[in-house]
Amino acid sequence: MDSVSRRGTQPRTPRTIRMPPPHSNTTLPSPSQDAQPRSTPTRQPHSPPAIQTHGLLSPTRQRLQALDLKARHALTAHHFQSDFDAKDFVERVSGNLVVEAKRTAKQYEVKAFIRNFEVVGSELTKLQKEIEVQMREGEMVARTSESEYQARVNDLRQAFKNMTTQFESLENKINSIGSTAVRVGEQLESIDRERTRASDIEHLVEYFIEFSRGKSTRLEDMLVEGGPDGQCKAAIIMRRLNAIVQDGGDFGASDQARTNVEFFCERLERDLLDSFDRSYRQHDTTTMASCARALIEFNGGASCVQTYVNQHEFFMNLAETQVAMAQQSYKTLGSLNDLYNPPTQWDAGLSPFFRSISKMLRHEWGIISAVFPNALAVMQVLAQRVFAQSVQNYLENLLHLGERDSQLAYLRVLAASHAATKQLVQELQQFDQEVMAPFISAQQQEDGALEGGPGGKPYTSVAHSSAVLLGTQSAASFSITLDRCMDDLFVPYIENKRYIDAEIRFLLAAFQTTLARFLGYVSQRKAQKPKNMISRTLNQITGSGRDTGDNASGNVNTSPSLGGSGSRRSGDQGEGNGGAGYGLSSFASSIAQFAGKSNSPTPATPGGAGGSSTSSPNPSRSLPAANQQVLADSELENDDTLPTVNRAIQILKVHSEAIARCVELSIQSDIPKFVGNLFTTLTDFLVTRYMAPAVELGLDELTDTPKGQEPDFRSLYTLKVCNQIVHLVQCHFQTWIVPLVSSSPGLYRDIMTNKNDLTATVEQHLNQLAHRQISAAVTFINSLLGKQRKQDYRPREEDFQPLSLATETCEAIVDFLGRLQRTVAHCFDSENRDQFLFEVGNTLHGLLLDHYKNFTISVLGGLVVSEDIAKYQEAVKRFHLSALDEKFSALRNIGTLFLVRADVLQSLLDEDTDLGRMDRKFLTPYLQMREDYRSGRIADIIGLGA
Repeated sequence: MDSVSRRGTQPRTPRTIRMPPPHSNTTLPSPSQDAQPRSTPTRQPHSPPAIQTHGLLSPTRQRLQALDLKARHALTAHHFQSDFDAKDFVERVSGNLVVEAKRTAKQYEVKAFIRNFEVVGSELTKLQKEIEVQMREGEMVARTSESEYQARVNDLRQAFKNMTTQFESLENKINSIGSTAVRVGEQLESIDRERTRASDIEHLVEYFIEFSRGKSTRLEDMLVEGGPDGQCKAAIIMRRLNAIVQDGGDFGASDQARTNVEFFCERLERDLLDSFDRSYRQHDTTTMASCARALIEFNGGASCVQTYVNQHEFFMNLAETQVAMAQQSYKTLGSLNDLYNPPTQWDAGLSPFFRSISKMLRHEWGIISAVFPNALAVMQVLAQRVFAQSVQNYLENLLHLGERDSQLAYLRVLAASHAATKQLVQELQQFDQEVMAPFISAQQQEDGALEGGPGGKPYTSVAHSSAVLLGTQSAASFSITLDRCMDDLFVPYIENKRYIDAEIRFLLAAFQTTLARFLGYVSQRKAQKPKNMISRTLNQITGSGRDTGDNASGNVNTSPSLGGSGSRRSGDQGEGNGGAGYGLSSFASSIAQFAGKSNSPTPATPGGAGGSSTSSPNPSRSLPAANQQVLADSELENDDTLPTVNRAIQILKVHSEAIARCVELSIQSDIPKFVGNLFTTLTDFLVTRYMAPAVELGLDELTDTPKGQEPDFRSLYTLKVCNQIVHLVQCHFQTWIVPLVSSSPGLYRDIMTNKNDLTATVEQHLNQLAHRQISAAVTFINSLLGKQRKQDYRPREEDFQPLSLATETCEAIVDFLGRLQRTVAHCFDSENRDQFLFEVGNTLHGLLLDHYKNFTISVLGGLVVSEDIAKYQEAVKRFHLSALDEKFSALRNIGTLFLVRADVLQSLLDEDTDLGRMDRKFLTPYLQMREDYRSGRIADIIGLGA
């Protein structure tokens, strides 16, 4: 009780609650500690609170003391700072009760657990309150610290602003002082210039007074004793005095002063030039440099540069040998007049001359750069003199020799000269970039440093001396001067379309020369054309009946069972119908294959292309020699009456060389236009002067073929060659023309349009010629069928020869088909060949269907008919066209109608065969031509008696 009273009456000392550190344990105070005044005890981490035994304890405190050490540790703040597990916490605070219950084996006591958790809850509440107090104190400390930090940041920001303002003020003061210093410097520089000018004027006045009195001692002493600098100063003074006396001005120059000044100027220039000339001959570049420098200050240096250039050994030596050198170079160029073989080495004669120029200019640059302050201007003067005199005279002599020889030689020499000159210019421009330009750049930097130094540079500027030497021809670099020299050199030969007009005239003449023999033949045929027109009219009159028969036979419609209906006939391919017949595929699409064949050896035997031919049973029968075999390409190339690939290749070679010359001689902007003009010249000539006349000749020859005579196959070779020429022109266009005109879309479009129009024109002519050839072949076959004798299919038994059943008409047609097939295979590609042969075979099929309706056929004659059809079928099989094979197989089935007996016809026609599936009405005309049609009552047998 005493302890309790003392605890109740004694005042409590307030204490500051602080947040424990992360690794410290907060322990609960004991009741005795709460009752007595005490200082803050020093607590040991992880140690249970000290238990005091004096006095009485409250029930809660007693129960707390009953907790084990593990439970008391679970009630510290440190335990809740780590990962909290509720299950583990419950086990810690109640683990001793569970262990005690198991140890004593008593009945489960709920009250013990309740009392235990009440104590734990009470202690947790106290712990929560302590932590909340600590948190509030921590927040107060944090707010105080934050306020202090913000105040410090504001102070620093204000200090930084003040410092920035001070720096800006300092910078403005410095700039103001700098501007003042610049103005002061400019004023001082202006004052210095005025002072220098006043001093110069004073000295000029003194020198002028001396010259008025007839004295020049001071200047002569300056020239003698002053050395190179004295010469320059004297030159400057005399130049100014000369300007004064020439102008007069306020000095009121007397005649005496003018005379003395002019005399001294002349003597000064003469002495300097003499000294320069002596030094030049002695190769004394030092003295040459001092004299040149003085003369440049005196009059711009034009006199010394002129002396240097005029007395150069290169010009003196070249003047004597230039004509002979040009003649020798022209001879070494080789075959200038060979149209198809240009010289292989253009520079064989031109390069030595241009190499000597390049070597001389490179060597002279070393001297000029050491002697002349304005080295670039002097080098430009020397180069202009070389091109305007030496190179121009050399080229004029060469071109005169070429023009006197031929137009081709002139153009080749012009192009070769241009190429050699361009190569020289490129070499010198490279020398300029590698050697001259760096030297001039360094010299300009040095001159700029001298001009910016104390007192400036008192001498004449390089720009002024260059303007004196070159005038309007002055250029910023040596390369620009070289380009101008080259342009001026060739302008008289290529400006105002002079070159391109000359090139076009030459091309037309060269093409005319290449095709001279062919064009002569064309002219000869045109001269004979009026006579041919008369014979053609007679042929048309005499052949009108034949044409009528052809049209009649061509209008026969075959049965669908025979593999076609409404097939085109020979009448559809006549001259009057034009394009109403079949259409060959575009010949231009197959030129590549034709061009590949043109260089391959061609068999000279009938069986060379398309199998062996069947010889005619009539050896006495005569045919044109040209049709007895497929003509070899070598024979065609030597034929002046037909177009040839070799001549077209020669023309393209000439044109390609002209394109190369055009690219060489034309400026870049004119190349597409000029190349387009040259290509138009080529295509117009090939179409209008070569291929169109060739096609017209083929048409005339086919039209003039007499009735019954085998048509010539030469037009097929014309078709082949014209296709190859079109292909070659297309390749030439893609290789040479397109890369040069593609940069101009409008021009490229126009050239393409013109080329396509010309190609379409050629294709139209070739298709027309192909139609005419088919019409001629069909007309000839029809004429051979017209020669079929009535007795051929009704032979007498004593005249019948089983070993030779085919008729002469059949043999002639088969022989003709074989030659036609081999020629077509040689001249056409696969697609056009198939269409051509299909048209011929299809028309032959229709003619034979009509042919066998016109002859009475006996039993033995049936064998002849069957043999003839077999021959026709064998000939058509060589065409390798399945559609024709089916047609002639059906025709052969019709031939069997003449072989079987009358009583077998019904069973034959009732069978499920191709013949049995044919319409009886279609077969009736052929059955009616059987010799036993009436006697054998065939109409009744096959059910057509009604």
